[in-house]
Amino acid sequence: MGEESEFFMKMFKKLFAAFAFLGFMVSLPAFSAEDVDSTYWASAEINEMVSKDVMQLEENKFNPEGSVSRGDFVNMLVKVLGHKDLEVVVENPYTDINSETENFNSIMKSEELGLVYGYPDKTFRPDNKMIKAEVTSVMSHITKNVEANDEVLADFTDTDEIPAWAKAPYQKAVKLGLYVNYPDSLQFEPAREITRAETAVLLAKLSKMLNVVKEEYVSPEKTLGTEHLNIHKDAESNTVVMTNTRKIITAGNILKAEFLEPYKMKKSNEGDDVVFFIRNDVVTNEGTTVIPANTKVYANVEDIINPKWFNKNGEVKVNFTRMELPDGRTSELKGYVHNNREGYLKENSWKKVAAYTVGGAVIGTGAGMGFGAIDDNFGTGAAIGAPSGAGAGLVAGLVTKGLNYSAKAGECVYIKLLEDVTINEDL
Repeated sequence: MGEESEFFMKMFKKLFAAFAFLGFMVSLPAFSAEDVDSTYWASAEINEMVSKDVMQLEENKFNPEGSVSRGDFVNMLVKVLGHKDLEVVVENPYTDINSETENFNSIMKSEELGLVYGYPDKTFRPDNKMIKAEVTSVMSHITKNVEANDEVLADFTDTDEIPAWAKAPYQKAVKLGLYVNYPDSLQFEPAREITRAETAVLLAKLSKMLNVVKEEYVSPEKTLGTEHLNIHKDAESNTVVMTNTRKIITAGNILKAEFLEPYKMKKSNEGDDVVFFIRNDVVTNEGTTVIPANTKVYANVEDIINPKWFNKNGEVKVNFTRMELPDGRTSELKGYVHNNREGYLKENSWKKVAAYTVGGAVIGTGAGMGFGAIDDNFGTGAAIGAPSGAGAGLVAGLVTKGLNYSAKAGECVYIKLLEDVTINEDL
């Protein structure tokens, strides 16, 4: 190997190492708090809650081992449940808080919803520190009923320390997985003040399990997350917004559908309905079924352009209007056919020309061979006749009238969405 080659090889190795290191650095999670590094047991959940503005930093520190007040906990819970803009009608029933109290708005939202109750003496005590049993009781209160008994607590070593009023909530929390025990996974420590790190982990769990929260406590528009489709490379959007009550396929996505029945342009008129169907489940990259198989998609004919001379094929413009799921649910679907000329269905421009060209070649070959027979030169006749006939066929194909559009049942089209498509979870 020459000196120049060795020099470039060394440079390549250095560059590769540098890029590999940068790639590693980019792949590391970004830790926003000075006092929480990547090795901390709750680092991922802490950063998730901070990034979603559920919990805050103070002077760029999270204070993971710090305690959590009742007022702060209510403020976090209201955010996780999606009630940032909840209108409060109920009057303040508490004697120890007013509009100047920190977290007052969130406490009133909690009161409106019935999330966290005050005390019998009409106080809320927003500065009291939350103990783990109290937090567990709240988790049990807001979640749907499940069957649970003492058997689910059998593996834990300090169940005798659970207050009687919290025994059923702990059974339910363990059944649902809505609890956090660290560092000893077999101990509840129900009387201990919950830390900010433990609270972050618990709320992160809850944010991913809003389907188990009672409907009256979670906002119907609470976003569970965003997932993605991968149907067509030209899609301007590939996102699907998930909420606890519906799935929203955003405008710009492209869906694949098929003709339910054969379609013939010659027998169609403007205003006619055309029905398509989605053969297979539409599933996000993350694994959620958004549209079930055999969903029907309805469109109507907006415009028909008849074939013209010089091989101008006919075209049909259809507007998609709605879809109907197999269980009867319907959703508005505004879209058009995605192809070279947006919105129009048409035959391949060269389909007829190709047919004429091939046909001309066959006829030309036959004629050439006939002439070749006269001078006993079949090969030369075929060689001359085929391209001559194909050329004549090409010209004939170009100057004749184009084709009417038609489609077979099962023929595929792609639908570009003009507006969001909302699929409600319930009938």
